[in-house]
Amino acid sequence: MIKLLVIEDDASLRELLSEVLSDAGYELLMAENGQTGLELARLHLPKLILSDVMMPRLDGHGVLAALRSDPTTAHIPFIFLTTLNEKDQWRRAMNLGADDYINKPIQPDDLLHAIQSRLAKYAAAEKRTQDKLDELRRNVVYLLPHEFRTPLTSVLGYADLLIDSQNSLTPAEINEYALSIRRAGERLERLIENYLLYSELDLLLADSEEAQALRQVWSSSTQYLITEAATQTAQQARRQTTLRLAVVDARVAMADPYLRKIVTELVDNALKFSRSNQAVEVTGEIQGAFYQLTVLDHGSGMTAAQMEHIGAYMQFDRKQREQQGAGMGLSLVKRLAELHNGLLELESTAHQFTRVIVKLPRIE
Repeated sequence: MIKLLVIEDDASLRELLSEVLSDAGYELLMAENGQTGLELARLHLPKLILSDVMMPRLDGHGVLAALRSDPTTAHIPFIFLTTLNEKDQWRRAMNLGADDYINKPIQPDDLLHAIQSRLAKYAAAEKRTQDKLDELRRNVVYLLPHEFRTPLTSVLGYADLLIDSQNSLTPAEINEYALSIRRAGERLERLIENYLLYSELDLLLADSEEAQALRQVWSSSTQYLITEAATQTAQQARRQTTLRLAVVDARVAMADPYLRKIVTELVDNALKFSRSNQAVEVTGEIQGAFYQLTVLDHGSGMTAAQMEHIGAYMQFDRKQREQQGAGMGLSLVKRLAELHNGLLELESTAHQFTRVIVKLPRIE
């Protein structure tokens, strides 16, 4: 049975609401003032709250503000019951996070329709969230063990070769095995760093003050930083000759390490999903109030469905391709851009090209 909380100081209206909602099959919690209602909401976590605006001890606006500031109750749908018609009152209610309002005198059909509509909307949002969490869990279970195991297998395998055959290996073979261990270690290190960064960004997004402080940090020279990061990434992939750079200078509202991470992940993906003889183009240009970074490759591309499901730990066609990385690159770039009031855009056609555009606020 769905549990609702009604906060109303008018005893006769509480009785009417109790009768209408009970007959409709809802389980009810009743409160005669805002303070009691707030306590019941925190204790029972109802599926929806109906609240009067003008009440003793704590008015409806105060109840809503308190609920929205508490992570455990911030998501509960909230409907005001009121006789107020002034636009500034509605604006205040909506700014606080109200979902709807119903004018008094209450019409039972309107009330039930509003409740059903809000509950359906909330249930759909919950399902989308749960689907994303389930998909994330599946990808974590499938990908992370594989991604950790692959470089570890290389490290342990080449280390065993060095130990077991140390007396028969040539200096060139020793050097080759050592380099292989180094590359596998770097791959593992990057996987761990990306995982930690993604978790760090989750925490920053949940802390508005920290996020705001982060946006006050500016980059140095975008031209130098983008050129350096793209060139180093291409060199590591032995693809220097296919890298094309056309970058103008500017300053953006993002710290250098984060901007470098964006460039590295985008260029690495472009190189990874294109053939060794295909060009990867990196451009940086000023577009009004934004600085636009574009990375274009002419590789395998993505389908529309794949572009809609960019998520942490997701890697496209993982069973068909032995690509390195846990598929976090685009998710990290998207989250970094949005955290800094920027955005990420994708244009792609399967088996033809992928163009990734990151727009970041520019500092004059």
